[in-house]
Amino acid sequence: MKVAVVTDGRYGERSYKTIKKYFDCKIVKMKCPSEAFLDDVEIPNNVFKKLKDTEIILIYILHPDVIYELVRRISDGKKWIIVASWDGKGFKKQLQAFKNVICPDLMCNIRKIGDKTFDKFASKIGKPKVEIKIKNGKLKDIKVLRTSPCGATLFVANYIKKKYINKKITKDLPREAGFKVQHYPCMAPKINILVDNECKKQFASELHKEAFEKALKNF
Repeated sequence: MKVAVVTDGRYGERSYKTIKKYFDCKIVKMKCPSEAFLDDVEIPNNVFKKLKDTEIILIYILHPDVIYELVRRISDGKKWIIVASWDGKGFKKQLQAFKNVICPDLMCNIRKIGDKTFDKFASKIGKPKVEIKIKNGKLKDIKVLRTSPCGATLFVANYIKKKYINKKITKDLPREAGFKVQHYPCMAPKINILVDNECKKQFASELHKEAFEKALKNF
């Protein structure tokens, strides 16, 4: 599967580094104008050439006019477009009126939707999912089955594994995992303002807590 991350340089770099661990991923950087409102939006042709053979495109651009024009021109019903940085429910509705466009409220809550192509991506990237191996009450291993695009799930799993490997674990482990997300530089509060910053951080934390709770439910 070929994936592309389109960025204006401020956000998206970590998602690119995370996604390329699982898929053939490229990063496409483009300069965006500083003006708040634009009469004409010009996007270099080389951007479209780089996106031509991709199946999944993630957009981390903050200028709404550029986002809209980019989505308008690449939406063909074949590619799936995930807009990470949208602002307001009205704009979200405009974007999702195009074919195969998704504007997640939170990037670490991307889920399968019943489409073969999109679900292949969402099986590895999106809502956190981990597998935990325990023997005699001690932690033996943690595997990340699905990570948030930013890599927070990998970060948390690595922390928990290093701290508790071959040690007894308690029922407080999921809560600690969720809390550790707060130590990761989460970009969710900065790329759209659908809900307040603290709410987004708490939701991201809760998603990781739930992932560890589910992994431990049989122990």
